[in-house]
Amino acid sequence: MNYDPQSELVSMRASIPGGSYAAWGWGDSMKDTEMLVFSADGDASSVETYYSKGKKTPEADASLIECYTWSKTVGEDDWVTFAVTRPLDCGIESSYVIELDAELSLIAAWNPESPQLSYHGESRMEFI
Repeated sequence: MNYDPQSELVSMRASIPGGSYAAWGWGDSMKDTEMLVFSADGDASSVETYYSKGKKTPEADASLIECYTWSKTVGEDDWVTFAVTRPLDCGIESSYVIELDAELSLIAAWNPESPQLSYHGESRMEFI
């Protein structure tokens, strides 16, 4: 992930194996967190947005996807590479505002066995 001051966009790149998902949330916990989910499923691969209100199943939030521009490339090895951009402030009430030159906390989760967002347990969740 990096910030391009010329375009004023945050650029993210994620490469994950087919049949899996990876996700991160903008914040330091599952409470009140905007989440971005990368689902690697061949041509059906997608980027989706969710909002989590706590340690329970996050809810899909279609309004947040308006903040992101994304594309995917499916490799011959079934790995999927996602290229995603977003502005620092999406202007959407529930969206996370990224501050420059400030500490950034993210939560992350993955499931190497399914491309669908699913319960991942504490062993597949990291606080970074």
